Parts: sequence; structure tokens; C-alpha cells
Amino acid sequence: MKKTLVTLFILMAGIVSTFAADEKFVKAVEAALTQMKTAKSVEDFQAVANKFEMIGKNSAGEWMPNYYAAYCYANMSFMENDSQKKDQYVTKAESLLSELKTDNDETYVMKAYVAMANLSVDGQNRWQTQGKIFEENLQKAEKVNSENPRIYYLKGTNLFYTPEPFGGGAKNACPLFQKAKTKYESFKPASNIAPVWGKEYNEEMLKKCQ
Repeated sequence: MKKTLVTLFILMAGIVSTFAADEKFVKAVEAALTQMKTAKSVEDFQAVANKFEMIGKNSAGEWMPNYYAAYCYANMSFMENDSQKKDQYVTKAESLLSELKTDNDETYVMKAYVAMANLSVDGQNRWQTQGKIFEENLQKAEKVNSENPRIYYLKGTNLFYTPEPFGGGAKNACPLFQKAKTKYESFKPASNIAPVWGKEYNEEMLKKCQ
């Protein structure tokens, strides 16, 4: 009986410890996400990326910290004017994603987003390699979860900035933004720290279509 009670105590202690660790992780991610919502500059996103990287180092096996850090670096690349720095941010984002042990629709979407950032540095010389990475990852994401609105937002954005002679332009992109809008309206994140980004950007692209 005594051994049974000791065993139960150890099990309960382990459960409580795991719950406390999970709760600490969620609160840390929530705080970083709150800060990310107000990020407006490269410096702002760098500060948030640093937080997510720190969370990731203390939360082995969790995919969201590297995911969000990569998102920050991709945004930094889009905002930066210096080509060398843009490349540095993209390389950092790619490195973070390469460390992920999880594959799901969101990680595939992020790989496509980073590929798009890579393309924006030098599209003329990178479209064959990065364009392929972009397309393949969105195809994978769609197979996993075709209801993910970020798939269609990214497809639309890519087409919008692709020259019309190559099948791009607003006319071809706008239906995808509209599809993304419909998906965003019905989208329900898996948790309060799950990815929800893109809706506001999609609305901005729809305005450009008009």
C-alpha cells in the first residue's frame, strides 16, 4: 500500500510539473505575440524574434517559437532595403525552420512565406529554385488542411506581383484574396497561441484589387 501511494505521488508530481511547464510556455508565447502585434520596424521585429528564440531554447520539441521567429525574420527581410541584410534575415529564418521536428500545414505555409521573402531579394535569379520551394510547400499545406486561409493569401500575393505575361497580375490574384477572405472568416485557430496572421494584409490586397 505504501509503495502504491509513493508511486501515485510521483506520478501526480510529474503531471503537475508538466502542466506548470506548459502553462509557462503558453504565457511566454502569448506575451511575445502581444508584442509582435505592435511591431512596426525591423528593430521591433528583431526584439520579438529574440524572445521567441529564447522561448524555443527553453521549450525543446515545441514548433511555435521557431515558427514565429522565422515569421519575424521574413517580415524583417521584406522591410529592409539593403540586399545583403535582407539575405541575412532570410538565411536566419531558413535556419530556424530547418530545426523544426514538426510538419503541419502552418510550418509548410511558413516555409513558403520565407521562400517568398527569398524571392523578393532577387526574383530574376531565384524564381526557379525559390519559386519551386514556394509552390511545393503550399501544395503540401493544402493537402494537410485546405481550410488554412494563409495558403490562398500567399498564393494571391505571389500572383499579384508576378508580371501578367507570366500568368500574374491583379486579375488572377484577386479571386485568391477573396477565397482567403472567406477562409479567414470561418477560420478557428487550434488555440489562443496558434497562427492567425495574414487577415489584415489580405484585406489590404483586396483593396488594391479594387
